[in-house]
Amino acid sequence: MAISSSSPSSGDWSLASLISCRKSHKTQKSHSFFSIPTWNVRAFNIINSSGCPSPILEDQASTNLPVIEVDLKFQELKIPDAENLNEFLCGLFQDPETEAMGHEQYEKAKKISEFRPNKSTLEHVTRYLELKSRQLDLTPLSTQILCESLTKLGKPLEALEIFRSMSKEGISLDSSKIYSVLISSFASIREVKVAEELFEEAETKKMLRNPTVFLRLITMYVEEGSVDKTLEIVKAMKGANIRVSDNICCAVVSGFSRKSRFLTAVKVFEDLISMGCEPGQVTYASIINVYCRLGLHSKAEMVFREMEEKGFDKCVVAYSSMVVMYGKTGRPREAMRLVAKMKERGCKPNVWIYNSLMDMHGRDNNMRQVAKLWSEMKRRKVAPDKVSYTTVIGAYNKAGDFDMCLRFYNEYRTHGGVLDKAMAGMMVGVFSKSGRVDELVKLLRDMKAEGTGLDVRLYRSALNALADSGLEMQVKWLQSSFEVT
Repeated sequence: MAISSSSPSSGDWSLASLISCRKSHKTQKSHSFFSIPTWNVRAFNIINSSGCPSPILEDQASTNLPVIEVDLKFQELKIPDAENLNEFLCGLFQDPETEAMGHEQYEKAKKISEFRPNKSTLEHVTRYLELKSRQLDLTPLSTQILCESLTKLGKPLEALEIFRSMSKEGISLDSSKIYSVLISSFASIREVKVAEELFEEAETKKMLRNPTVFLRLITMYVEEGSVDKTLEIVKAMKGANIRVSDNICCAVVSGFSRKSRFLTAVKVFEDLISMGCEPGQVTYASIINVYCRLGLHSKAEMVFREMEEKGFDKCVVAYSSMVVMYGKTGRPREAMRLVAKMKERGCKPNVWIYNSLMDMHGRDNNMRQVAKLWSEMKRRKVAPDKVSYTTVIGAYNKAGDFDMCLRFYNEYRTHGGVLDKAMAGMMVGVFSKSGRVDELVKLLRDMKAEGTGLDVRLYRSALNALADSGLEMQVKWLQSSFEVT
């Protein structure tokens, strides 16, 4: 919705204001019209409708932008919708006579809450400020805006060059913010050496106060696999009296665990504790998962109890890890007790928990409990996933109830389920053992169409079932259609 020209700030957008500003940046030419993007079809004649270019390296105004000619006799101009401001600003920046006005209007546009500068606008702002920096002394605020814009455009080296140049000239800058922007940018692209140099400079000058900068550096070192450097950043945070948050601790632990360095994740967790860091719910959930993956079940239980004692008793991820662990160690009763406790605390089980419970009861041939869990999952409106269907079909297959296998398989396919090797392999066995040759042939054709392969065991099972039924043509088709893996 366009902002009314009667609002307190709308005077800045009036045509008279635009004309006045334009006159202050006048060139040798004089025109009775100037170009801006279209947003009021009643008042203007649209010349072109193509998109706004990004002439970051060009001095000539592009002709690809949708432009309109505005008669200077119009006395009033409404503010464009917030979503059209980018197009409006691009039009001003493209004309050398109005680019200074474009920058002024950009500064005003930033005060509109709905306004978000797009890439083209940022490129125009950056180009304008770069050109001005060669002609005029930039204000500290303009330098900061320029550096931020360059880093957002993926040009941190240019931003660093401008920052160094201004610093040498003795211009007073808000170095804390610029250091934060530069360090974060170089850390994000893993330019380790530059990020380290800037970090050391900023640390010496005591310019680092933003926890996000430390998080970016930690993420960079985790990706580099450097444990010592990661912990050094945490120590630097402690030394600067910046709180090491749960997000920081989790970034360290989960970062190494995602790289399958579980023992390293355990070590850094213990180091963080020894440094006096306080893990929160997310970090606890991450390390519990790591302990479970390593088979350190007693450690996982100990940390889980510690987590509960600190009041973090509603973390679904931690409950999921513990339930899976109980399932793998053949302790279904402990798993069910934990889920009951979870429900009492108002924490709803997710699909992972239901899958784990159905799997452990299916392996025990407790089909009554499997059916009960499936019904509860549906009643609680927890949508089953591919693992859910594979698990329940596997349980009924083991119990020899092929009719129930077929029922769940048809439900899975009806809801758009895709065949993978686990599901397809299971159903080949079901159809072969139950003598459902027609369903087997259809399944094999679906597998062929969807590119699902067969292993040696299932290939032989399907081949024998077709041969026993006297389906010679289907046997030849199977032999020519599948490469056994």
